[in-house]
Amino acid sequence: MKKNLRSIATITFLFLGIGIVLLLKPEKKKIHPEEKGIYYEPLAKEASLGNPNRGTPQYSYSTLYYNDKVYTSPGSQLAYDNFSLEEYTELFDSLPLEELTDVYGIEAYWTTDKADLYEVQNNGKLYKIQGCPDSRLCLCYSTEIRQAKNKSECSYNILIFDCLNGIYLEHGKDLYQGRLNLEYENIQKAYAGHYSDNYEVPYEERIEPALIDHTEKIFSSFFSALYKGEFVAKEDAAGLTGNNGEFIKWEFILNNCDDYFLLKDSYGTNIELYISPAGYALFFSPESTPFITKVDKQICKQIISQYF
Repeated sequence: MKKNLRSIATITFLFLGIGIVLLLKPEKKKIHPEEKGIYYEPLAKEASLGNPNRGTPQYSYSTLYYNDKVYTSPGSQLAYDNFSLEEYTELFDSLPLEELTDVYGIEAYWTTDKADLYEVQNNGKLYKIQGCPDSRLCLCYSTEIRQAKNKSECSYNILIFDCLNGIYLEHGKDLYQGRLNLEYENIQKAYAGHYSDNYEVPYEERIEPALIDHTEKIFSSFFSALYKGEFVAKEDAAGLTGNNGEFIKWEFILNNCDDYFLLKDSYGTNIELYISPAGYALFFSPESTPFITKVDKQICKQIISQYF
């Protein structure tokens, strides 16, 4: 009887011990498909929007705050801006837009909440582009431009905003097809140029990118490799100089990827794609975050030899 009691006690303690170990063992975090790859930190909402005494800053891109996310726009994606009413109407009617909400702007900042701004300078409408991912939005607004003799005229503007922060990216297709809506079949025109042709060069001496034939097989092969390529963190991109320390976009480009394609899609938006002979394709967001995709080095060298 005592033997049986000891056996029962031993088994009880054994199961109790296993239970405690299982409880104390940290649970393995489940990786969701969208959490694979490289993580790009979310941009912070700027507190200075409510400060009328922040000086007169220079802006290289516009910012939109919508649904607790930060969207950015270089402001130069479309073929031209400051449309006349006729130009604006023609482009607006050609875009498959679905209205979302009113937006309010000051300088280069846009938001859906007036309380974010110490003053509202512009009013606009925010739209979803049908057929595009939710991370891409369209903002339309008009503004008054003062002319000579106290005359003023209305300028019409269309901005394309993308949310490229607070996200995971694993393969090239996740960015180019999944967020930038850059399908090879939808490329209308492609140009090849050198960043150094326009960097700190007098305007009259600048060399514009040259129109190329993007229907050639080598170009489509490059895009297939781009979509399949894996994203790498800047500091892990072997062969690229200036990976560590302070990141300066122009310096990084001149040292690593002077050759670039200017691509125009079916909506007329422009995307710059830089090519490195070290075997990388690079895209820079408006706020200069580098998105680096590892591409077959041989294909990169062939592309550079063919077009640059």
